[in-house]
Amino acid sequence: PPDGFMGCGASAKPTAQPGEKSEGDANETKGQAAPRKLMEIPAEVDIDKALEALGITESQIAEACKVAWQETDNDNNGYIDKQELGECLDRVLSQIQQNQKNLVELPDKKAREQGIEDAMRDLDKNGNGQLEKEEFFVFVKMMLIMVKSLVVPHGSS
Repeated sequence: PPDGFMGCGASAKPTAQPGEKSEGDANETKGQAAPRKLMEIPAEVDIDKALEALGITESQIAEACKVAWQETDNDNNGYIDKQELGECLDRVLSQIQQNQKNLVELPDKKAREQGIEDAMRDLDKNGNGQLEKEEFFVFVKMMLIMVKSLVVPHGSS
């Protein structure tokens, strides 16, 4: 992904400016960039505007959020924990891989675990270790963008 990309949080802090140290600097070796997070969107992207630009309607978003919540809150406690988020991510990535005829490589176990950790940290705005509906819905919207962005209509070049 291009420079300036960052993790899941729609309002996450931007990456370091030129001349500033970023967390990735310590992980970089000469000629190699630090590994990117599993789920990345440009820091400057407005998620709702991106969904609109992709032709996803508010009613489609609301339905996707509702269905995703029902399928993910397995214990019906009104929160999404790290395990439930991981299971949700696994379903999405598996579906993307199937729809893309295995052209999309699934992350290895370490990258998957790191992606889930990053997502929980970025999305859990109140820091309670679990996601409320509004926090989870940001994740769902990001998955909609990712899925829609990967789908190329037949006949397109």
